Amino acid sequence: MKKALSLLLSVVMVLGLLPAVALSATAASNVKTNPGGSADRWFKSDLYYDVEDAIKEAPLTIEALVHLPNAPSTNYWKHGILMSAYDSNGTLVMQFGTRDGGRPYLGIRDTSGYWKLYNFNKVTGVGDPWPWADSYTHVAVTIDTAGYVSYYEKGVLKAKISYANGTLPSNLEWRIGGDRTDANEYFFRGGVDYIAMYNEVLTAEEIAANKTAKAWDASKSLIAAWDFSKQTSTGNALLDRSGNGHDLIYTNQSGIKIDTFGTYKFDQSLSGMPETVEAWVFLPDAYNARGGTLFGNRPSSTTGKLYFAFEIEYTGHPSFYYTNTDGTRQTHTFTGADVTTGTWSHVAFVHDAENAEARCYINGEMIGTIAGAGAYHPDMLASICQFGADLQGGLAQRFNGFIKELRVYSDQRTAEEIASDYAGEVDYEDENFVLHFNLTPDVEDNNITDLTGNGNNVTYTQDWWEYEDVSHAKDYAYSVAIVGDTQTVTHHNADKLKNIYQWIIDNKDDKNIQYVIGLGDITEKGVDWGHANNDTEEEKAVGDAQWAAALEAISMMDGVLPYSLLRGEGHDGVERFNEWFGDHEGYTQNIAGYYKEGRIENVYHTFQVGEVNYMILCLDFGAKDDVLAWADEVVAAHPTHRVIVTTHAYMKKDGTLLDSDDAGRPSSSGYDVTNNDGDDIWNKFVRKHANIFMVMCGHMTANDVIVSKQTGDYGNEVTQILVNPQAMDSSNSPKGMVAMFYFSEDGQDVQIEYYSTITGMWRPNKEITVSYGSTEAPSYEGMSEKYVVAQNTETGLYSVIENKYFQFLGGSLRYADATDGYANIRFGYQFMANVDLNATAWKWNYGVAGEDLPSTIMGSNYTANNVTNLVITGVPTEYFASDMESQLVFDVTIDGVTYTVTDRVRTRNVLGIAQNMVKSAYESQTAKDYAQTIIDACAS
Repeated sequence: MKKALSLLLSVVMVLGLLPAVALSATAASNVKTNPGGSADRWFKSDLYYDVEDAIKEAPLTIEALVHLPNAPSTNYWKHGILMSAYDSNGTLVMQFGTRDGGRPYLGIRDTSGYWKLYNFNKVTGVGDPWPWADSYTHVAVTIDTAGYVSYYEKGVLKAKISYANGTLPSNLEWRIGGDRTDANEYFFRGGVDYIAMYNEVLTAEEIAANKTAKAWDASKSLIAAWDFSKQTSTGNALLDRSGNGHDLIYTNQSGIKIDTFGTYKFDQSLSGMPETVEAWVFLPDAYNARGGTLFGNRPSSTTGKLYFAFEIEYTGHPSFYYTNTDGTRQTHTFTGADVTTGTWSHVAFVHDAENAEARCYINGEMIGTIAGAGAYHPDMLASICQFGADLQGGLAQRFNGFIKELRVYSDQRTAEEIASDYAGEVDYEDENFVLHFNLTPDVEDNNITDLTGNGNNVTYTQDWWEYEDVSHAKDYAYSVAIVGDTQTVTHHNADKLKNIYQWIIDNKDDKNIQYVIGLGDITEKGVDWGHANNDTEEEKAVGDAQWAAALEAISMMDGVLPYSLLRGEGHDGVERFNEWFGDHEGYTQNIAGYYKEGRIENVYHTFQVGEVNYMILCLDFGAKDDVLAWADEVVAAHPTHRVIVTTHAYMKKDGTLLDSDDAGRPSSSGYDVTNNDGDDIWNKFVRKHANIFMVMCGHMTANDVIVSKQTGDYGNEVTQILVNPQAMDSSNSPKGMVAMFYFSEDGQDVQIEYYSTITGMWRPNKEITVSYGSTEAPSYEGMSEKYVVAQNTETGLYSVIENKYFQFLGGSLRYADATDGYANIRFGYQFMANVDLNATAWKWNYGVAGEDLPSTIMGSNYTANNVTNLVITGVPTEYFASDMESQLVFDVTIDGVTYTVTDRVRTRNVLGIAQNMVKSAYESQTAKDYAQTIIDACAS
C-alpha cells in the first residue's frame, strides 16, 4: 500500500482531467481544447510548487505554454502569477504573470534593490491580452540587460520595452503557480503545459520554433524545464527535464485527489440511506469537463439495476441519480450552481421524498430546489459503493478534483444544520449520522476510516495496474496483438499514437507476434463529411488531422506485420475509413476477400501458424443481413480455418450481447435501425458455424479485457472478447493500451496481458482456455469433397480437416460366385503414402439403420498407397431396390494428435448399380445375368 500512496501523491498533482494538446510541429496551432484544456497542472491557494533548491543562474528567457479561461477572477491580478522568485531573505526579486484585463507583465528587482514592472499592455503594438478561451498559447519573455525586455505571443514579437534595471540577481528560490503571500491569493488561475527557462536571450526565430514543440535544447543554456503533462513515479516531484536537477516539490494543504491507479471500495454496503450528502470539493476555475462522482454504486449497465450516484456534472453542476421505489430512475441536476471556481466549495444535497423535493446548498446557502423527488428503492444500497467514483470503472466517472470531507446523513438536514456543517461543527451523537470522512493527503495506507463508527470504511485496492513485478506470459508458441478503441489517444495525444505500434514492432520477434487486430473507433472526429456532427470545414480539418495521425502510426506496420482494421460508426465514418485506408497498399495487401471489391468495411484476412489456418472476418458496424449472408458463404467455404469474427459493436462489459434494450446499440435511431445488434449477429450468423471459435469487439468501454462464452448450434464453444481501453486514455494521462494474446502450440491455452505502451504499466493478467471444435459432427452438406470430418480422440470434439489421407474410388456390384448366387458391393478407397494410420482395421457402417459390418483387415502395410477395393459382402435382398449408405471410419495422427476420421455417407442404389453392370463391357455374362435377376426382382 505504500507504493500505492506514492503513486497517489504523484497523480495528485493533476488537477484537471481535460483534453490534451498534441504538440506536433504541424498541428499544435490548430488544435482546440476546452478551457483549461490539457494534461497540465492547475493551481490554487493551497496547492503550489516550489523548486527544490535555489537556481544560481538568472533567467534571460522564460517561455511557457499556458491556457487561461475566459472568466477571470475579480481580483486586481485577474489570472494571477505564473512564477515568482525570491532571494535568500525572502524578498521578491522576479515575477511573471498577468494583471488586470489579463495583461502580461514582468517584474524585476535588480541587485541594487530597484523594482520595476514591465507592463506589456502599455506600449504600441501589443496584441490581445491573455484570455484565450479556446486554445493553449505559447508566451515568452526575454531580458536583454543591454537593451530591451521583450514579450512574444504565439511566436510573434508583441512588445519591446527599454531595460531600466541594473544587474540581475542570482541564486534565487522559485515558486511556480503563485507567490509567497500568506493566502497566496494571486495564484495562477489557468492551465500550464510546460515552462522552460534559459540563461541566454533566445532569438525571435528560436522562440517561433519553440511555440510548436517542447524544444528543450541544452546547447541554448537551458536552466530548467518542467513538463506538467508528464507524470512521475517518484513521490510528488516534477522532474526538471533539463537534467540540471531543479525538480519541483508539490504542496497541497488539504484534501485528496482520487488517483487513476486503484479504487476506493467501501468495506460494506452503506449502513443508511443517503438522504443528505455533503462534501467539500475543489475543481479548477472554469473547468468545463465532467467533475465526476463523489461516491455511488452506479454500474456500467443500468438496465434492471438499482443504483445511486452523487456527482458534479459538466460545467460544475451538482447532480444526483437514484432508483425509485418502482424501479425507475431519477436525476436531479442543479444547473444554477457552479462549483468550478478554483476555490473550495461546500456542496450539500438533500433528498426529501415526503415533500417531493430535492434541494442543493453551496457554502451553507440553499441555491435551488427541484420538484418531483421520489422515494428511494428499499434495496438501493444492496451493492457496494465506491468513493470518488462509481462502478462504471475507468476514468470517465472518477472525481477530477480534490475532496477533503464527505458526510452522509439518513435524514433531511435542515438549512440551519447544513450551515453548521459548513462551519465545521460535528455531532457524532446524531443517530442519523451515517458516514464521515475527514480527508488529508497523508491518509495512512490510502484506507479511509468512517469517523462515525458505523463501519462505512473504504479500502484502497490497487487492482488497476501492475508494475515491475508483473508475471509475464510464459511457455507460449505465438501471440496476436489486439488494439482496441484508440479514439481518445488520437484526439488528445495524437503524437502518442505511434507508441502503440512502435511497441508492437519492437516486440514482434521476441513475442512471436503473428497478427495485429484492430477493433475500430480509430479516431474521435473522423466521421463522414456532411455528417451532422462534422458539417463544417473546420471540423473536417480536425477529422483529417486525426486520420492523418492514424495512418502515419498504423502504417508503421506495413511490410513488418500483417494487420486488420475496423471502423466505428459514431467516430470513424465509413467513407472516411475507405478514403484513408481503402487504397493503402500496406493494408490491402493483407486482405484475402471483399464483400464489395475495393471497399474495406467488410473483408476477411487469412494467415497460418504452423499447420493451423486462421481467418479474421471483419464485419462493419451493425453488419446488415446481406453482409451476414456473404459472411455465411465465406465461413462455409473455409471449414478448416479457425475463424475470429471482429466487429466493432457486439458485447457489453458484463459479457452479454448488445440488444434492442441497450443504449449505443447499432440499431438505435442514432445510427441505422436496419443495423444488426450483437444478439442479431449471433443468432443470424455466428452460432450457425462450427469453425467460428472467437468474436472480438470494442465500442463499449471496459478497463479490462472482458471474456464471455456461448455455445453454437453444433455444440462449439465461442469465446467472446471485448477490448476497449478508451476510458483509461484520459486526455492528460494516455495509456496507449495493447492486449496481447499468447497462444499455446495447439491454440487452446491463451494468456492475456494488457500493457500500456505509454506508461509502461500492466493490467493484471488473465489466463483462458479457448475450445476449438464441436460436440456434434458438422454437416457434409455443401462441403467440398476435399474435406472430411474428424473427431479428436482425447477431447471428443469434431472439426473439419483437409482430406490428405485417402481417395474414394467409387462403388460397384461384383458377382462373386455363380454357384452361391449372390453379389458383392465394392467400395474402393486408395490411401495415400506416408500417412500415420493408427488402426489395424477400418470400421464400416452400412445400411439405412447404420448396422455395423465386420472390420475389414487391410494387412500389415498400413501406409501403403495401394490399399484399394475393400469388399463388403452379403448385401441383403431388401436393399436391392433401395439406397445403401456406407461410411469409412479410421484413426489418423496429425501433428501428434489422434483423430477419428469419418468419411461422408456414400449412398449407392443397388438397382442402379445392377443396371450399370448389365450394360458394362467388362463384366462376364454370368455376372450380367445375375444383375438382370436383381433388375427383374425389383420390377416385380
